[in-house]
Amino acid sequence: MATLPRYLGATVAEAKTVLEEILTTDVYLRDFDMSGDGTVATDSNDEKALVRGICHAELLVDIALKASHGTPFTGTVPDGVLQIVAMLTPWCTMQWRGMGGNEKAPSRLLYNDGKALLKDLAGDRDARLPSIGAPQPVAALASVDDPPATPFADMAGGGTSVGF
Repeated sequence: MATLPRYLGATVAEAKTVLEEILTTDVYLRDFDMSGDGTVATDSNDEKALVRGICHAELLVDIALKASHGTPFTGTVPDGVLQIVAMLTPWCTMQWRGMGGNEKAPSRLLYNDGKALLKDLAGDRDARLPSIGAPQPVAALASVDDPPATPFADMAGGGTSVGF
C-alpha cells in the first residue's frame, strides 16, 4: 500500500490542508484527532493513521475507476475525485477502531455515499466527472465513426451494390 497521498496533495501537509478544507475543521478534528489535543500534528500517531486512511481511500478510487477512467489519475486530479477521496477517508482511517454501531456512524454513512458515487461513475449511471466526461468504454463507443459500407449482392438482379 502507498505511504504518501497522491490525489489530495503532493505532500502530507498539502493533503491534510485539502482534506480539512473539504470536510471543515470541526469534522476533520473529530475524525482524525485521536489524541484529543486539537491538532493532527506532524509525525504524530494521528497523522500516521490519517495518511494510511487517505492512501486506502485513494486505492479504493483507483480500483473502482480503473476500467472506466484509467486510474491512477496523473496531473490535475478532477475535483470530483478529491471530493470522493475526502468522503472515504474518515471511515478508511477509523474503521479499525473498536466502535459500537459502526453502520450508523457519520463517517460510515459518508463512506457509503462515496462508494455509491464511485459505483455510479464507474457504471456511467447519471454521474460523470466534468473535466473527463464519459467513462472509457462509453467514450470509445461514442467516438467510433460509421463503419465502411459493406457490399451486398442483389440475388435477383445478379449485381453487387454498396450502401443504400
